[in-house]
Amino acid sequence: MKKLLVSLVVAFLFCGCSVISPEYTFKISGTSGSYSVTFSDYGGTSQFDCGNKEFKRSAISNDTYVLSAQNNNSTGTVTVSCYVGSELLKTVTSSAPYGIASISGTW
Repeated sequence: MKKLLVSLVVAFLFCGCSVISPEYTFKISGTSGSYSVTFSDYGGTSQFDCGNKEFKRSAISNDTYVLSAQNNNSTGTVTVSCYVGSELLKTVTSSAPYGIASISGTW
């Protein structure tokens, strides 16, 4: 039994398996360059103004997130996107004057 346990631990360490929560990347971009952003998740809600920006969060299972960005100008676009690794999960673009782009999900 002890050999089996040691073998499993060694196999786990070398297979590249991970019990660490995946890291999500959130991006705010567009042609406007000026956005008012609200982000909510297990850590609470934060609001900030920014230009094109990205930030990362580690996931907590079964928690939800919401990312909204409003274009602060009457022209241009605003896009919000969510990635896990290099895989795009969601993206939304608004081209309306002072438009809002929002995404949400459960991780």
